Amino acid sequence: MSNQKTPIKLKLENLSKKIFVEYYVPTNRRLGIKVIHISVDSKSFTLKLPYKRKNTNISGTVHGSAIMCLAETIHGVSVLWSFDPKQHRMVTRTTEMSFINPGRNDLFVKFTLNDITISNIKEKLATRGNMDLVLGSNVTDESGKLIATLENCYNLSRKS
Repeated sequence: MSNQKTPIKLKLENLSKKIFVEYYVPTNRRLGIKVIHISVDSKSFTLKLPYKRKNTNISGTVHGSAIMCLAETIHGVSVLWSFDPKQHRMVTRTTEMSFINPGRNDLFVKFTLNDITISNIKEKLATRGNMDLVLGSNVTDESGKLIATLENCYNLSRKS
């Protein structure tokens, strides 16, 4: 019997991942972060941060901390979908965030964890048990206008 996953099994896995991101992570639930696209192989996806009052600052634009959460969440989700969160831990070491334009509507972030990066992570975790990983993302609005950029260094390790 083939190890290949059926379309139904893939849809169920992606649904469970969506539920985890949107409901089981308390900050994501409070901010209303939604998964709006997951590729079949779960390596590429898009998250959305809705424009709503509780995500805005006194000026009525999306608060920087909400933007940062969106831009960072996509990395954690991407890595921990490829590396079982029951067996791995990922923590942020450093953050560099640049705010380019104010967010005045729904915001989006897209990310792909490519095969070369996955292979590199597997190799380093197998030999060292942990590694630092630098990932970047761009937050855009509904029209594709760049709102912010984020580059984070994470430490990813196998749990003992």
